[in-house]
Amino acid sequence: MLSEEQQREMGEAAGRAAAQEALGRASSMAREGFASAKSYVTNSPTSLRVMCFCLGGATFVIYVLGLFNIFGVLYPTEYTLNIFVMLFGLLTMILEANPAWMNSTRALKLLYHHAFFLSNPLGRGFFYIFLGCVIFGQSNCSHKFNFFNFCLGIAYFVFGVLCSIVGCRSGSGSYPEAAEHLPSSAV
Repeated sequence: MLSEEQQREMGEAAGRAAAQEALGRASSMAREGFASAKSYVTNSPTSLRVMCFCLGGATFVIYVLGLFNIFGVLYPTEYTLNIFVMLFGLLTMILEANPAWMNSTRALKLLYHHAFFLSNPLGRGFFYIFLGCVIFGQSNCSHKFNFFNFCLGIAYFVFGVLCSIVGCRSGSGSYPEAAEHLPSSAV
């Protein structure tokens, strides 16, 4: 007959073994899931750009509608931040738009000249991570919780990480449509 102390030790050992096995399975599943996501994103960056374009459109629309909130002027810092995020949503749409849609080559040339980091996936990824943090922080720090901002912030962060993966995978080369608008010293 086992003493109470021996039973407790056996139970703890069995619990540790089960926990280690579960942790091993979870980590292998996470590695497989990450590898699958990385493979999908690096093999299909066009779909990522379409999703980022849609995210920029959603951001632009939500923040334009937010400008019509007459009580927003009571919080001038938040109202100003809303204007910047709205413009960043528009910038996201411009960056991710089909190059055939963009007739304004002068605007793109100026954009890539003054914000060179946006001409490659890694730079855009970091921009989206930054924007996601700003929007996510705004959803939690404002006078009331905003579910749309919360979701947009998380989405920008996730897409920023995915764009960064594409940037690391591709060697941070510029997007093809950006190369024609870059200054000659950057090419």
